[in-house]
Amino acid sequence: MGQHHADGDEDVTTMIDYLQSKRSWEILDAPIPYLRKKIAKKKRPLIFYAGLSILGVSYVLQTVYRLDESDALVVERKMWHPQAKVIQPITLAIVVFITSSGTWTVPAGWNNNCNLVECVGDGGSGGVAHGNNSANTRATGGGGGAYSKKQNVPLTPGASVNVNVGTGGAAVSANSASTNVNGNPGTGTWFNGTSLSSASCSADFGRGGGSSRTGTDPTSAAGGLFSNSIGDSGHNGGSSGTNTSPSGASATGGGGAGGPNADGGASGNATVNGNTSSGGTSDGNIPGGASSGGDGTNGQPGNSGTQWTSNPGSVTLGTGSGGGAARVGTSSPGVNAGDGGSYGGGGGGCVYFPSTAASAVSGAGAPGLIVITYTPTKVVGYIF
Repeated sequence: MGQHHADGDEDVTTMIDYLQSKRSWEILDAPIPYLRKKIAKKKRPLIFYAGLSILGVSYVLQTVYRLDESDALVVERKMWHPQAKVIQPITLAIVVFITSSGTWTVPAGWNNNCNLVECVGDGGSGGVAHGNNSANTRATGGGGGAYSKKQNVPLTPGASVNVNVGTGGAAVSANSASTNVNGNPGTGTWFNGTSLSSASCSADFGRGGGSSRTGTDPTSAAGGLFSNSIGDSGHNGGSSGTNTSPSGASATGGGGAGGPNADGGASGNATVNGNTSSGGTSDGNIPGGASSGGDGTNGQPGNSGTQWTSNPGSVTLGTGSGGGAARVGTSSPGVNAGDGGSYGGGGGGCVYFPSTAASAVSGAGAPGLIVITYTPTKVVGYIF
């Protein structure tokens, strides 16, 4: 047996050295009657030490069994990092990413008193316009998704809950002259429910970008709103910039997704002929994708965020910024605007000014995301 029993307040360093020398550890799994009998016989608590490996890092687990005033069995556990050799309890949080719709099974260790559910809405796609030399060929990017969070969602271990992760507004294209198409909106993200308005936590989606070949300004796409979401707190997605240029071939980028720290930023505005703007920031500091910056150059995709790291797995995800806009003012094979950054960024708008037949494609909105963080009710790990 690799477990070690301490008859008193044995030094933690000694316990660590003992466990490391054995290299074959296990946690005590004795029946309650046996434990009660041993405690009663010794007239003091029983203390056991065991080794635990989690994500390749070794820890020491101390388990104390004692009887309280009502003669009920009480189990207390603490963990230490072996290198530190210092009595410093470690709290282990499990972080789970949900990136597609369906059902999620509540884990056995779900803790109703220590969990956090976070939702990121999906972004809208940008609009596109193929102008046939029209002086008013303009488009705007899609809006970014909102962010919301809900603390301590009550769930039953083993139950299946419905989840919806918005897939993002699909990109739109214009392949022939005198064509303009508005962008597609997202659909929203929610956890444990059936809609944005009926769930434990939800995040609103970004709207699709506008397009125009007349003197009418294309509509600026709104970002997802926390007021349309469900949660204890949250942030709005960024809108696409306005496009008020007096003459043609101009487009704006997509809005950034809201995040844990701040609203998503709006993309830049287009105010003069030939303007293209970069995407909006996400969560206050994730920069947007760059615009084409010149005739016939693709817009850059939005940047992906890194606010969360899964445990186990160490996969890093976050909220995304908006994609950059793109334009063609002279003959070109075609051009694409930048897609929204993962997760929740809005796609960039795209315009093609000449009369030649060529493809102009807007940026797609990025999908949404659900992040679940909880501290298990019992220690979870791999025994070795």
